[in-house]
Amino acid sequence: MRMLRLALLLFLYSLIPASLSAQQSPSVAGAASSAPADQAAAAQGAALVQRAVAALTGGAPVADVTMTGNVTVNRGSTTESGTITLVATAAGQSQITTVLPSGNWVTTQNYAASPRTSTSAGPSGAAQDTAPEDVLGPHPAWFCPALLVGAIAPQTYLASYVGQETRSGSAVQHVSFWPQASSSPTSPFLTAGQQVLTGPAPSLPLQIGQQELFVDSSSLLPKELIIRVRGYRSAFNSSDPAHPTIPTLVDERVQFSDYRQVQGRMVAFHIQVSFGPVPGMDIQLSSVTFNTGATVAAN
Repeated sequence: MRMLRLALLLFLYSLIPASLSAQQSPSVAGAASSAPADQAAAAQGAALVQRAVAALTGGAPVADVTMTGNVTVNRGSTTESGTITLVATAAGQSQITTVLPSGNWVTTQNYAASPRTSTSAGPSGAAQDTAPEDVLGPHPAWFCPALLVGAIAPQTYLASYVGQETRSGSAVQHVSFWPQASSSPTSPFLTAGQQVLTGPAPSLPLQIGQQELFVDSSSLLPKELIIRVRGYRSAFNSSDPAHPTIPTLVDERVQFSDYRQVQGRMVAFHIQVSFGPVPGMDIQLSSVTFNTGATVAAN
Protein backbone atom coordinates (compact mmCIF):
# COMPACT_ATOMS: atom_id res chain seq x y z
CA MET A 1 0.00 0.00 0.00
CA ARG A 2 -0.30 2.66 -0.39
CA MET A 3 -1.59 0.79 -0.13
CA LEU A 4 -2.38 1.41 -0.07
CA ARG A 5 -2.16 4.01 -0.11
CA LEU A 6 -2.65 -0.18 0.56
CA ALA A 7 -2.49 2.58 -0.69
CA LEU A 8 -2.29 3.70 -3.00
CA LEU A 9 -3.86 5.97 -5.53
CA LEU A 10 -2.12 9.07 -6.80
CA PHE A 11 -4.85 9.98 -9.24
CA LEU A 12 -7.35 10.33 -6.38
CA TYR A 13 -5.36 13.26 -5.04
CA SER A 14 -6.50 15.14 -8.11
CA LEU A 15 -10.11 14.14 -7.50
CA ILE A 16 -10.60 14.79 -3.79
CA PRO A 17 -11.80 18.22 -2.62
CA ALA A 18 -9.34 21.10 -2.70
CA SER A 19 -9.58 21.44 1.08
CA LEU A 20 -7.73 18.12 1.43
CA SER A 21 -5.49 18.11 -1.62
CA ALA A 22 -2.69 20.46 -0.63
CA GLN A 23 0.82 20.08 0.61
CA GLN A 24 2.25 20.13 4.09
CA SER A 25 5.97 20.74 3.95
CA PRO A 26 7.54 20.30 7.41
CA SER A 27 9.67 17.19 7.64
CA VAL A 28 9.83 14.94 10.68
CA ALA A 29 13.34 14.31 11.90
CA GLY A 30 14.42 10.75 12.60
CA ALA A 31 12.61 7.43 12.52
CA ALA A 32 11.88 4.85 15.18
CA SER A 33 13.85 1.63 15.36
CA SER A 34 12.66 -1.09 12.99
CA ALA A 35 12.70 -3.74 15.72
CA PRO A 36 9.40 -4.31 17.55
CA ALA A 37 9.70 -3.50 21.26
CA ASP A 38 7.71 -6.63 22.12
CA GLN A 39 9.03 -9.79 20.50
CA ALA A 40 5.91 -11.70 21.53
CA ALA A 41 3.81 -9.17 19.64
CA ALA A 42 6.12 -9.60 16.65
CA ALA A 43 5.66 -13.37 16.69
CA GLN A 44 1.88 -12.98 17.00
CA GLY A 45 1.84 -10.45 14.16
CA ALA A 46 3.81 -12.72 11.82
CA ALA A 47 1.56 -15.69 12.65
CA LEU A 48 -1.60 -13.65 12.04
CA VAL A 49 -0.29 -12.49 8.67
CA GLN A 50 0.34 -16.10 7.60
CA ARG A 51 -3.10 -17.20 8.77
CA ALA A 52 -4.70 -14.34 6.81
CA VAL A 53 -2.81 -15.39 3.68
CA ALA A 54 -4.05 -18.96 4.11
CA ALA A 55 -7.63 -17.73 4.53
CA LEU A 56 -7.34 -15.65 1.37
CA THR A 57 -5.67 -18.18 -0.91
CA GLY A 58 -6.38 -21.61 0.53
CA GLY A 59 -2.77 -22.38 -0.25
CA ALA A 60 -3.17 -21.66 -3.97
CA PRO A 61 -0.46 -19.35 -5.36
CA VAL A 62 -1.35 -16.04 -6.98
CA ALA A 63 0.88 -15.17 -9.93
CA ASP A 64 -1.32 -12.38 -11.27
CA VAL A 65 -4.83 -10.98 -10.94
CA THR A 66 -7.12 -8.98 -13.23
CA MET A 67 -10.18 -7.23 -11.81
CA THR A 68 -12.85 -5.24 -13.62
CA GLY A 69 -15.93 -3.43 -12.36
CA ASN A 70 -17.71 -0.16 -11.79
CA VAL A 71 -16.31 2.77 -9.83
CA THR A 72 -17.72 5.93 -8.30
CA VAL A 73 -15.24 8.71 -7.57
CA ASN A 74 -15.97 11.57 -5.20
CA ARG A 75 -14.80 14.96 -6.44
CA GLY A 76 -16.05 17.01 -3.51
CA SER A 77 -19.11 18.79 -4.82
CA THR A 78 -19.67 16.22 -7.55
CA THR A 79 -19.22 12.53 -8.18
CA GLU A 80 -18.38 10.60 -11.32
CA SER A 81 -19.15 7.02 -12.18
CA GLY A 82 -17.34 4.88 -14.68
CA THR A 83 -15.42 1.64 -15.08
CA ILE A 84 -12.16 0.42 -13.60
CA THR A 85 -9.62 -2.28 -14.47
CA LEU A 86 -7.03 -3.34 -11.90
CA VAL A 87 -4.12 -5.63 -12.80
CA ALA A 88 -1.30 -6.83 -10.57
CA THR A 89 1.47 -9.42 -10.59
CA ALA A 90 3.19 -11.28 -7.78
CA ALA A 91 6.44 -9.70 -8.92
CA GLY A 92 5.25 -6.36 -7.50
CA GLN A 93 3.68 -4.54 -10.43
CA SER A 94 0.25 -2.99 -10.75
CA GLN A 95 -1.77 -0.92 -13.17
CA ILE A 96 -5.11 0.78 -12.56
CA THR A 97 -7.12 2.14 -15.48
CA THR A 98 -10.12 4.29 -14.62
CA VAL A 99 -12.52 5.44 -17.33
CA LEU A 100 -14.67 8.40 -16.26
CA PRO A 101 -16.85 10.89 -18.17
CA SER A 102 -14.21 13.56 -17.57
CA GLY A 103 -11.43 11.38 -18.98
CA ASN A 104 -9.22 8.40 -18.29
CA TRP A 105 -6.61 7.84 -15.59
CA VAL A 106 -3.82 5.24 -15.71
CA THR A 107 -1.65 4.63 -12.65
CA THR A 108 1.28 2.19 -12.94
CA GLN A 109 3.60 1.08 -10.13
CA ASN A 110 6.62 -1.20 -10.25
CA TYR A 111 8.04 -2.42 -6.95
CA ALA A 112 10.34 -4.85 -8.76
CA ALA A 113 12.37 -1.92 -10.08
CA SER A 114 15.17 -0.33 -8.06
CA PRO A 115 14.32 2.32 -7.17
CA ARG A 116 10.62 1.63 -7.20
CA THR A 117 8.62 3.60 -9.74
CA SER A 118 5.12 5.05 -9.69
CA THR A 119 3.49 7.15 -12.39
CA SER A 120 -0.01 8.42 -13.01
CA ALA A 121 -1.36 10.04 -16.16
CA GLY A 122 -4.69 11.84 -16.33
CA PRO A 123 -6.95 12.95 -19.18
CA SER A 124 -4.28 15.31 -20.54
CA GLY A 125 -1.84 12.41 -20.87
CA ALA A 126 0.80 14.24 -18.81
CA ALA A 127 2.52 12.16 -16.12
CA GLN A 128 2.04 13.32 -12.54
CA ASP A 129 4.44 13.25 -9.59
CA THR A 130 3.94 10.77 -6.79
CA ALA A 131 3.70 11.33 -3.06
CA PRO A 132 6.56 9.52 -1.26
CA GLU A 133 4.40 7.14 0.75
CA ASP A 134 3.08 5.69 -2.50
CA VAL A 135 6.01 3.27 -2.72
CA LEU A 136 6.62 2.24 0.90
CA GLY A 137 4.18 -0.65 1.20
CA PRO A 138 4.95 -4.34 0.65
CA HIS A 139 3.02 -4.51 -2.64
CA PRO A 140 1.25 -1.97 -4.87
CA ALA A 141 -1.90 -4.15 -5.19
CA TRP A 142 -3.81 -2.50 -2.34
CA PHE A 143 -6.98 -3.75 -4.08
CA CYS A 144 -5.97 -7.44 -3.81
CA PRO A 145 -5.42 -8.52 -0.19
CA ALA A 146 -4.02 -11.89 -1.29
CA LEU A 147 -1.05 -10.16 -2.96
CA LEU A 148 -0.73 -7.34 -0.42
CA VAL A 149 -0.76 -9.48 2.71
CA GLY A 150 1.22 -12.23 1.00
CA ALA A 151 4.06 -9.77 0.38
CA ILE A 152 4.59 -9.07 4.09
CA ALA A 153 7.67 -11.29 4.18
CA PRO A 154 9.65 -11.42 7.46
CA GLN A 155 12.89 -10.88 5.56
CA THR A 156 11.76 -7.43 4.44
CA TYR A 157 8.78 -6.39 6.60
CA LEU A 158 8.19 -6.53 10.32
CA ALA A 159 4.74 -7.19 11.77
CA SER A 160 3.52 -6.55 15.30
CA TYR A 161 0.25 -7.68 16.82
CA VAL A 162 -1.70 -4.81 18.38
CA GLY A 163 -4.79 -6.61 19.70
CA GLN A 164 -8.46 -7.33 19.21
CA GLU A 165 -10.75 -4.39 18.46
CA THR A 166 -14.23 -3.61 17.23
CA ARG A 167 -14.48 -1.69 13.97
CA SER A 168 -17.74 -0.95 12.15
CA GLY A 169 -19.50 -3.28 14.56
CA SER A 170 -17.26 -6.28 13.85
CA ALA A 171 -14.60 -7.96 15.96
CA VAL A 172 -11.21 -7.67 14.24
CA GLN A 173 -7.58 -8.50 14.92
CA HIS A 174 -5.20 -5.56 14.45
CA VAL A 175 -1.63 -5.96 13.20
CA SER A 176 0.87 -3.26 12.18
CA PHE A 177 3.61 -3.82 9.62
CA TRP A 178 6.43 -1.74 8.17
CA PRO A 179 9.68 -2.16 6.18
CA GLN A 180 12.77 -3.31 8.02
CA ALA A 181 15.38 -0.58 8.17
CA SER A 182 17.93 -2.72 6.33
CA SER A 183 15.55 -3.30 3.44
CA SER A 184 13.49 -0.11 3.32
CA PRO A 185 12.48 0.49 -0.29
CA THR A 186 14.62 3.04 -2.04
CA SER A 187 12.57 5.82 -3.55
CA PRO A 188 13.42 8.88 -5.60
CA PHE A 189 10.44 10.54 -3.90
CA LEU A 190 11.70 10.05 -0.33
CA THR A 191 14.61 12.44 0.16
CA ALA A 192 15.96 14.80 2.80
CA GLY A 193 13.13 17.06 3.90
CA GLN A 194 10.52 14.60 2.68
CA GLN A 195 10.47 11.96 5.39
CA VAL A 196 7.21 10.11 5.84
CA LEU A 197 6.32 8.79 9.25
CA THR A 198 3.11 6.89 9.90
CA GLY A 199 1.64 5.27 12.93
CA PRO A 200 -1.59 4.14 14.61
CA ALA A 201 -1.74 7.29 16.75
CA PRO A 202 0.46 10.33 17.48
CA SER A 203 1.30 8.97 20.95
CA LEU A 204 2.63 5.62 19.68
CA PRO A 205 6.07 4.93 18.17
CA LEU A 206 6.17 5.78 14.48
CA GLN A 207 7.78 3.70 11.78
CA ILE A 208 8.59 4.70 8.23
CA GLY A 209 6.00 3.17 5.91
CA GLN A 210 3.86 1.62 8.67
CA GLN A 211 0.39 0.37 7.79
CA GLU A 212 -2.45 -0.92 9.94
CA LEU A 213 -4.24 -4.12 8.91
CA PHE A 214 -7.51 -5.30 10.46
CA VAL A 215 -8.69 -8.85 9.77
CA ASP A 216 -12.02 -10.39 10.76
CA SER A 217 -11.59 -12.32 14.01
CA SER A 218 -13.56 -15.29 12.70
CA SER A 219 -12.70 -15.58 9.01
CA LEU A 220 -9.28 -13.86 9.20
CA LEU A 221 -10.14 -12.07 5.95
CA PRO A 222 -8.88 -8.46 5.76
CA LYS A 223 -11.58 -5.88 6.43
CA GLU A 224 -9.59 -2.66 6.51
CA LEU A 225 -6.18 -1.21 5.71
CA ILE A 226 -5.09 2.16 7.11
CA ILE A 227 -2.13 4.39 6.42
CA ARG A 228 -1.93 7.38 8.73
CA VAL A 229 0.29 10.00 7.20
CA ARG A 230 2.05 12.49 9.42
CA GLY A 231 3.84 15.43 7.84
CA TYR A 232 4.44 14.66 4.17
CA ARG A 233 4.95 16.43 0.87
CA SER A 234 2.44 15.76 -1.86
CA ALA A 235 2.69 16.59 -5.54
CA PHE A 236 0.86 19.87 -5.12
CA ASN A 237 2.28 23.38 -5.03
CA SER A 238 1.95 24.71 -1.46
CA SER A 239 1.92 28.30 -2.74
CA ASP A 240 -1.34 27.67 -4.58
CA PRO A 241 -4.04 29.48 -2.55
CA ALA A 242 -6.67 27.06 -3.85
CA HIS A 243 -5.03 24.25 -1.85
CA PRO A 244 -4.89 25.01 1.89
CA THR A 245 -2.76 22.90 4.23
CA ILE A 246 -3.71 19.25 4.69
CA PRO A 247 -4.42 18.15 8.31
CA THR A 248 -1.47 16.90 10.38
CA LEU A 249 -2.76 13.34 10.69
CA VAL A 250 -4.87 11.82 7.91
CA ASP A 251 -6.35 8.35 7.68
CA GLU A 252 -6.13 6.84 4.24
CA ARG A 253 -8.51 3.89 4.49
CA VAL A 254 -9.21 0.93 2.23
CA GLN A 255 -12.21 -1.17 3.33
CA PHE A 256 -12.93 -4.67 1.98
CA SER A 257 -16.30 -6.42 1.97
CA ASP A 258 -18.54 -8.73 -0.09
CA TYR A 259 -15.98 -11.54 -0.16
CA ARG A 260 -16.61 -14.23 -2.76
CA GLN A 261 -14.67 -17.32 -3.75
CA VAL A 262 -12.98 -17.14 -7.16
CA GLN A 263 -10.85 -20.02 -8.40
CA GLY A 264 -10.40 -21.25 -4.83
CA ARG A 265 -9.38 -17.82 -3.49
CA MET A 266 -11.34 -15.26 -1.48
CA VAL A 267 -11.82 -11.88 -3.16
CA ALA A 268 -13.39 -8.69 -1.79
CA PHE A 269 -15.80 -7.57 -4.51
CA HIS A 270 -16.58 -4.29 -2.75
CA ILE A 271 -13.67 -1.91 -2.07
CA GLN A 272 -14.03 1.56 -0.59
CA VAL A 273 -11.27 4.15 -0.32
CA SER A 274 -11.44 7.31 1.79
CA PHE A 275 -9.11 10.11 2.85
CA GLY A 276 -9.85 11.23 6.37
CA PRO A 277 -13.62 11.77 6.52
CA VAL A 278 -13.83 12.29 2.74
CA PRO A 279 -15.00 9.37 0.55
CA GLY A 280 -12.61 8.91 -2.35
CA MET A 281 -13.57 5.89 -4.41
CA ASP A 282 -16.14 3.10 -4.29
CA ILE A 283 -15.42 0.00 -6.40
CA GLN A 284 -17.87 -2.81 -7.11
CA LEU A 285 -16.14 -5.60 -8.98
CA SER A 286 -17.93 -7.69 -11.59
CA SER A 287 -15.12 -9.96 -12.79
CA VAL A 288 -11.94 -11.37 -11.22
CA THR A 289 -9.48 -13.83 -12.78
CA PHE A 290 -6.22 -15.26 -11.45
CA ASN A 291 -3.09 -16.58 -13.13
CA THR A 292 -3.95 -15.75 -16.73
CA GLY A 293 -0.43 -14.56 -17.55
CA ALA A 294 -1.45 -10.92 -17.19
CA THR A 295 1.39 -8.40 -17.39
CA VAL A 296 1.83 -4.72 -16.59
CA ALA A 297 3.28 -2.37 -19.18
CA ALA A 298 6.50 -0.61 -18.19
CA ASN A 299 5.97 2.91 -16.92
